[in-house]
Amino acid sequence: MSVLRFGFGEKIITNSVIKDYQYNDLKLLNHYFEVQLTDGVVTLSRKLDDDKIYGLGENVKGINKRGCMFTSFNEDDPDITEDRKSLYAAHNFLIIAGKNTFGLFIDTPKVVDYDLGFSDLDNLVIKTKDGFDLYIIDIESSTPELDIIHEFREMIGKSYIAPFWAFGVAQSRWGYKSKQDLEDVINGFKEKKLPLDMLFCDIDCLEEFEDFTFNNTFYKNGKIDSGFFKGLKEDKIHLVPIVDAAVKVKDGYFLYEELMKEKGYCTDKDGNPYIVGVWPGDSLLPDYLSKSGSEVFGRGYKKYLDLGIDGFWNDMNEPALFYSKKYINEFANHLRNIDYDKFHEMDFYIIRDKVNQIKNNIDDYKSIYHKYDLAYKDNNIVNHYDVHNMYGYKMVEAAHNYFEKYNLENNINKKYLLFSRSSMIGSHRYSGIWTGDNAAYWNHLLLNLKMMPSLNMCGYLYSGADIGGFGHNASEDLLIRWMGLGIFTPLFRNHTCNWVRAKDYHLMQRTNIIRNILSIRYALLPYIYSEYIKAVNNDTLLFTPLAFRFRDDERCADIEDELLFGDSLLIAPVYSQNANGRMVYLPTDAIEVRMKSGKDYKLTNLPKGDHYIKVDLDEVVFFILDGGILPLAKIDEVDKIKNIESVNYNDLEFIGNIYNKKEYILYYEQDTIKEKKIKLN
Repeated sequence: MSVLRFGFGEKIITNSVIKDYQYNDLKLLNHYFEVQLTDGVVTLSRKLDDDKIYGLGENVKGINKRGCMFTSFNEDDPDITEDRKSLYAAHNFLIIAGKNTFGLFIDTPKVVDYDLGFSDLDNLVIKTKDGFDLYIIDIESSTPELDIIHEFREMIGKSYIAPFWAFGVAQSRWGYKSKQDLEDVINGFKEKKLPLDMLFCDIDCLEEFEDFTFNNTFYKNGKIDSGFFKGLKEDKIHLVPIVDAAVKVKDGYFLYEELMKEKGYCTDKDGNPYIVGVWPGDSLLPDYLSKSGSEVFGRGYKKYLDLGIDGFWNDMNEPALFYSKKYINEFANHLRNIDYDKFHEMDFYIIRDKVNQIKNNIDDYKSIYHKYDLAYKDNNIVNHYDVHNMYGYKMVEAAHNYFEKYNLENNINKKYLLFSRSSMIGSHRYSGIWTGDNAAYWNHLLLNLKMMPSLNMCGYLYSGADIGGFGHNASEDLLIRWMGLGIFTPLFRNHTCNWVRAKDYHLMQRTNIIRNILSIRYALLPYIYSEYIKAVNNDTLLFTPLAFRFRDDERCADIEDELLFGDSLLIAPVYSQNANGRMVYLPTDAIEVRMKSGKDYKLTNLPKGDHYIKVDLDEVVFFILDGGILPLAKIDEVDKIKNIESVNYNDLEFIGNIYNKKEYILYYEQDTIKEKKIKLN
């Protein structure tokens, strides 16, 4: 086994890698790539044989990325189609698997372009600007992909661990506008006897979209309505407010004034605040890369923490830019100078193109500057474009650092839920992620499945997608089928856009089916949480492609719509509309687990091989592989489950190969994370 580190110019320190490695002579890199340096751009190229290419975290397409083209540049764009080159994250780790399997990590916050056999199926080409470190992980073993991932995960540090309650049921919608709206959701869940652990506040619950605030509906007699928060605590419901990246320009707003006072904002080249437009209108971008910006913004969380709030989601932190003063003024001038008496159809297309260029304008990103002490030896001023992908990473690091400080100051040892839309490897130590603004498409359900192993490879274990899709109108069968996958993902959140049909669980027609599937989630939690903690502790995957573990089974090499989940399970959700079942390949003998609810399930022994598995809309089917063990919480009455705390996790039953396995290592949370070895025979 070897980890080779190569340096290309003066790099910007990212702290993505926490272990120290010596630099190697670039001549050693010639064994893996042909290297060219032209005008400050490094090009790595390699001939491909029968290689498969895995990794790159949050991206479209399949588990095997060969034949695709990608760009690492965090982007706010909800139109997630097959031809998208970048989403909300920059995860520059990949594995080239073939006769000589090795891993590759490009440690840079700059733009990286990947042509993984798109232009020429037999050639791989990677390009990025000079000033980065390149790591090669080369391991000879019978399971090289798994061993390479293990080594890489050790390199980048332990993944974030969410509190146990954050594995419960989460309801969210962009469209809750008031305290009354939230109370209506809570009452709706209670009326339909649906469990609820987390209720999310999107931007409409804030005062003028200002971070760390609530609008006036949350106040009574001029003070925050403490009775509302007391009621949440009694119901064991965690309120999770949104925290956006941009800060409203407004005199009297505490966060704006603190950032201005401490000069903790991003600037133009002359050191003036760079004003952008996002949801609050004219806004500052906090400089999370600077000490002052990070600390000022981190202190903002105190407003929420003092109310007992212990969960947060960070959004719009690519960062998203709707406009800048500079380009909105240029556009206005263009409109003024048009001769409308001679308006031509081309004028319309020019206007349309100029409108489209205002949002997330590359020239805007190139006009923004940070103070970053780890940027260069002789200069701590860095252009945003060169550190763009770090922005969301540094935002969650700022939150994490303040949470630790808050705990210390208050003599507590509390875990906090934190997950983010934008990310770069390194942020996995501080938060989870969700996969952004997906849509109510059946192919996005399949994309959710295929993306999970790639996210895990890059250290993102607490992750998930918006169940049923964020954008567009979801049919009820899509929501239910998506729940059949979502009950396995650590983050299990139903979230929807404000201009589409609401799909809150309590508003659906088939609440009996929904209630039963939610109860399956609670029954599975002893396994889900235990396998999640093992994946963190052991630097392994929670979701694993069959090809990684069953490398000698040719059938597994190309299967991408089934995944191994933890050590024992194989999941194969239905992802096509009107399908009453699907084909499943079992790489070992297995036990089919057919669950109607957390208490109603049937077990069937199946041999290795191909099977057509019928799956009705009201059931979830998965498989315990040969030698596997599944601990289940005993669910006595489905409609009595109110939240994660209402389930008894001390009384478990075990199914699987309990006579051939001596023990199961269970993890649970009791102030701290505890390990318990349970004897099976």
